[in-house]
Amino acid sequence: MQERIQVMESQYLDLLEKVEDWLIACDDKEVAAIIRWHYILCTDWKETTRKVFRRTGNADYFRARKRVYRYFGEEE
Repeated sequence: MQERIQVMESQYLDLLEKVEDWLIACDDKEVAAIIRWHYILCTDWKETTRKVFRRTGNADYFRARKRVYRYFGEEE
């Protein structure tokens, strides 16, 4: 069981490194920040919106979510 956990942990760290490399190379820093806050740091969409768009004061639940979906061409 311990060996299996170590293998899974190693795979997780490899994936995390690939994601971090992509975020650094991402041409849209706003999208990179949204992905980091929501998917890596596990904040909900409303909190993610607050963190990324704090200057505008608009913490609409859908704002950050729509931004990511549009970036990847998966707009609802």
